[in-house]
Amino acid sequence: MARSYNGTTAYLICSSAPVTAAPFTMSCWFNAANVTATLVLMSLGVNTGSTHRFALSAAGATAGDPVTTDVVGSANATASTTTSYSANVWNHACGVHASSSSRSVYLNGGGVGTNTTSSTTTGINRTLIGARLNSGSVGLFWNGKVAFPCIHSAALTAEEIASLFAGKNPMLVRPDSNPFFLSPYNDRADIRGGLLMTDNGPTTAADDPPFYW
Repeated sequence: MARSYNGTTAYLICSSAPVTAAPFTMSCWFNAANVTATLVLMSLGVNTGSTHRFALSAAGATAGDPVTTDVVGSANATASTTTSYSANVWNHACGVHASSSSRSVYLNGGGVGTNTTSSTTTGINRTLIGARLNSGSVGLFWNGKVAFPCIHSAALTAEEIASLFAGKNPMLVRPDSNPFFLSPYNDRADIRGGLLMTDNGPTTAADDPPFYW
């Protein structure tokens, strides 16, 4: 089931991280309340004063309204899609971190943007849906819905990402490299790695994207 986030306080968090460095892929479906702000869909961060993190965001405050994936570590690096997301409809976002110097981001299976700035992180130990950690503080709260957030411990290919946008069950894409997935059956329990998300806000249940597995 999807969850709705209020844009001010609501987010999910887990005191662990299924991956801590590249290669990995973050993906989810999202339905934005607007395209006026840059807000985080899902992220990996550090619970202390560190700014190190990875994030997948909808950047409504940026010209062109792209989806972005970024790393804050030894350097700040962001990849942005070449296409725009829309409000009040379901979109699919996917951020691929192939290595410390290669990342790409997709919107609805295409519009790929890339970045090759070298950046390394340390201490990643939290997983968040609907927000990000910055020096121990939670912010950039998502306003809208998020469904089926998933992390693969591999850099998915363009073909695999297109299949996710087409509605393929994420558990059937690289099943041996899928340590985190909040399914439609229990949207706060990771059915792959056993992580349990804590609801802060709170979030509320919402209708799923219009497809079925």
